[in-house]
Amino acid sequence: MNTCTIARLFKSFAVLLVLTFVSVTVVAENSIQYQVDQSKFDAEVKELLVDLKHKDAAKRRNAAYAFSVKRNVLKKQEKTQAVLVLINTLKDTDPSVRKVVAKTLGALGRKNAVPPLIKALQDKSWDVRRYAAMGLTSLGDTRASKHITKLIKNDLNSTVKWFSAIYFRNVKDKKEVPSLMALLNNTKLSINVRESAAHALGGIGDSRATSVLIKALKEKNHTLRARAAIALGEIGDGKAIPAIASVLRDKNREVRLFATIGLTEYKNPKVIPHLVKMLKDKDASIRKEAVKGLKKYPNKKVAKQALLKSSSKK
Repeated sequence: MNTCTIARLFKSFAVLLVLTFVSVTVVAENSIQYQVDQSKFDAEVKELLVDLKHKDAAKRRNAAYAFSVKRNVLKKQEKTQAVLVLINTLKDTDPSVRKVVAKTLGALGRKNAVPPLIKALQDKSWDVRRYAAMGLTSLGDTRASKHITKLIKNDLNSTVKWFSAIYFRNVKDKKEVPSLMALLNNTKLSINVRESAAHALGGIGDSRATSVLIKALKEKNHTLRARAAIALGEIGDGKAIPAIASVLRDKNREVRLFATIGLTEYKNPKVIPHLVKMLKDKDASIRKEAVKGLKKYPNKKVAKQALLKSSSKK
């Protein structure tokens, strides 16, 4: 071995030694900080942190839930430590513990919980995946958006798809609109996938989705027609009013109800004549929604007269 080779090896060893020393120092400092923080914790919080590592799954589950309940009274350091321990508990062997942990991490509102919750979207338990989506919905971080879109498309459980769609009603990430539109427009996908996509698009409220939702009003499946109608109302694009009005005559009660609700979402007097017609629907709940919608236009003569006529018949 020549002199240069020995010199290089010695230099590499020296760097490794320094990095090891730094790592050990950081760990030591974190341990000290952990002890200092713990000494300031409320006695009940200390007990809950211990219970998160208890051999009894019920104890671990109850402790995770308790942190959710106490989220508004926890000190900053207590919440920080709770989140760190809960993130680790997200790997628990019991799915009933993992699902409560996922929801609690969302409730505690710390952004460092986003990556582990995204990972939990792939959990073997559908219930854990559902609660992970709920946790991410609470956190409202767009880093999860593309993963949630994949869940809507690929997850085999309809409940998981639905809770994934709710995420977009809170986060409203417009970057995912094209992907969600593609899911809704793909007739080869299941109705659950397409309905969830429509629900998500309505929550985001981007008018780019208007055309595909109008197209969905002509689908054979009545639940998809209904969901498209209410999503269009949530988006509020005026050009969709005639399309929504066209399904007010649908044979299916749910479609007529959701279309009526969709029209009540508007603040546009063009919906008034359509709502007036729905006051004559045979279904009481539909008539009730039409009344709610017309009450938004107290200064419009047609709406006012229709409401007076409707009330006089009761």
